[in-house]
Amino acid sequence: MPSAPPVARPSWSERMREERRRRRRLRFTREGWYYSLFTLGVGIAALNTGNNLLFLVLGLQLSAILISGVLSESAVQGLRLERVLPADPPARGGFAVTYRVRNLKRHWPSFTLLIAEKDGPFAGQRASVLYVGPDGRAETTLHTSVPRRGRFQLDRLVVSTRFPFGFFEKYIHVSVPDELYVVPARVRPLERRARGGCRDGERPEGRAGRGAELHGLREMRAGDDRRHVHWRKSAAVGRLLVAEREHEQRRRVVLLVDNRGPEPGDWLVGPLEQAAAVARMLSGRGLEVGLATSGEYLPPASGPVQLKRLLRRLAELGPAQSSGPAPDPKREGALAIGAGGGAA
Repeated sequence: MPSAPPVARPSWSERMREERRRRRRLRFTREGWYYSLFTLGVGIAALNTGNNLLFLVLGLQLSAILISGVLSESAVQGLRLERVLPADPPARGGFAVTYRVRNLKRHWPSFTLLIAEKDGPFAGQRASVLYVGPDGRAETTLHTSVPRRGRFQLDRLVVSTRFPFGFFEKYIHVSVPDELYVVPARVRPLERRARGGCRDGERPEGRAGRGAELHGLREMRAGDDRRHVHWRKSAAVGRLLVAEREHEQRRRVVLLVDNRGPEPGDWLVGPLEQAAAVARMLSGRGLEVGLATSGEYLPPASGPVQLKRLLRRLAELGPAQSSGPAPDPKREGALAIGAGGGAA
């Protein structure tokens, strides 16, 4: 049995770069500026007057600054973060992002953590964790939305705390790479798009053929396959009866989206939302759905994997050159999505 390949350890330079990215940084709050100026004033007064009581007050104030620095440093040390994204949320629709925090410190908890996205479509929004015990775990949720479709790269999280006194904010950057697809917004499809669909993806045609549904019974004729004999009914009537099945035809639809046009692509928003709505509806009815755009073709298929693939393609689709090729349905049944969101 071949041995497992050795795990590659990061080099010294890579470790140093990661440490610089995670390096703690300090930011003064408004209260911290006031407190620091007040401490400076007490120090100047103590030096000018030589008053022992002022020196005592100055020592207490400096001790508070030192304690604040030590406790805030310990709060952001030894943390491991994980981001849990929803599965392809629609644009303009609310969704939740979950952050999981693990405290790797064995003997010291972390208090009042704020987690914010540094990159991506909801950068700057924050979620809070009040307490993570020693060697413990905690979760928090950020409720947000994205106004436009697209494929977004998420990476850095900013973990900060103002514990314990709120004079300073200590924060670090943590790299948590992720990818988020925001698919076109959910809209109501036009009524005429619903014609011709069946729940199971087949269309009975009212005549005998190969299918799953029973069309009727008839007397057996020469050349009929004995495997089609309905033995129970035949025994009841005393002669051989053959079961005929309903002829069914698989429904395959290709959505045509003509994305040839000028930059920027705001004019594409309506057609892509209608295309996504039709894709969700037809896929839910079991039909095989494909997509044809300028220069690209996604063959028809059924099921949630195909719907996910199609919606992600619509999320990334941008305008093509006006001189590009027209969408080609490859001899499949086509449903054209017009520039105004209509269907042909």
